[in-house]
Amino acid sequence: MISWLLSEYNSSKLFLFIGLSAGKFDELDFYSHIQGILKEDIPNDPIIRMTDFTRQCVVMNDIRVLTCQTPKEKLIASGEIIKVWWLDSLWVLYWDFIPDMIENNVLLSDEKLRKILWVSSNQNQKNTEDNAIITFFKSKQNTLLGLEIAKTLFSRKKFIEADEIIRIILSREPKNIIARTLKISILWNKGVTSDTYSKSELYFKSLEKESEYIEEYCENKYEDHYCEYGLGVLGHATTTIRFIKKGSLSFDKEKIKFLNY
Repeated sequence: MISWLLSEYNSSKLFLFIGLSAGKFDELDFYSHIQGILKEDIPNDPIIRMTDFTRQCVVMNDIRVLTCQTPKEKLIASGEIIKVWWLDSLWVLYWDFIPDMIENNVLLSDEKLRKILWVSSNQNQKNTEDNAIITFFKSKQNTLLGLEIAKTLFSRKKFIEADEIIRIILSREPKNIIARTLKISILWNKGVTSDTYSKSELYFKSLEKESEYIEEYCENKYEDHYCEYGLGVLGHATTTIRFIKKGSLSFDKEKIKFLNY
């Protein structure tokens, strides 16, 4: 799917939809089901759609994806009414890297990243390179592509660049729990690698705010968020102890608030 979005064949006039239908072929009206879920008009045109039974298989096998909360009902050609589910997003941290993203020249270059992300005039220039970020800018509603870019940058410890992509995603989808969870991962990594305690403390405080936002505004909570938050708390504790041992931080109650988590 990501490879399609980055391919030369992708355009505003050509769309890709993926329909998933599971079950015994001798008991399944396969063609009618697939046609039904592909032709259903769904807001934001989600790429991957599935039948009700397929969604049950996804949930039972704990496949790391987020589906919509409420399906749409569709009357198909056979006269049957089916439920149409679709994927909102993937927990990208658990999926393999996309080869096209790993080999992308722009994501490998600090200079090119700086120009594209923070020098606005470059976004309008004609670019003949295989440029995942420009593709994302052209269609910012494509959250999955943005998350894959952020994950790739994060894996290369380009935390500032990854955070900028996450910022763009959250500006449109503030309740996107996957983007906010990835932001928590970025923040605690920034915190544990900071050269001063004052810097790391700022990152860990921001991490707390992100977690509070998820608790208050995101309807569905997932263990993935709590796992990353737990790593952040552990990182805060170990970082504080590290600075105390170095002698750059005094041991007092104000500096060890992490003990109250």
